[in-house]
Amino acid sequence: MGKSLLSPDLKGRLSEQVVANELFYRYDRQDWLSSNVFFWKNGSEVDFVVKREKRLLPVEVKYQKNAGPSDLKAIKRLGSKNGILISRDRLEMEDGFAIIPLELFLVSHPG
Repeated sequence: MGKSLLSPDLKGRLSEQVVANELFYRYDRQDWLSSNVFFWKNGSEVDFVVKREKRLLPVEVKYQKNAGPSDLKAIKRLGSKNGILISRDRLEMEDGFAIIPLELFLVSHPG
């Protein structure tokens, strides 16, 4: 029949989709044709990169219990000194990177 809604894999994919929807709503609602939200892949992958004026803001989604500093590797390979790691339940700062729970990101992320 398909994967259960309780499956960690499916929860992770659904979380990425929710974040994508939120980022496109916040940064692209005026002009969907020239997107400011994209992804980066070069050996490793960053789920989303948001273009804001002259800056790039990387956003990685790891909806799992132990998301943390080791999950910032792809963002750091991009060369960014800051970014956002969206987790299931962790809230902390790590060398300029915000690690925040999905629910907090959705209610407080500036537009």
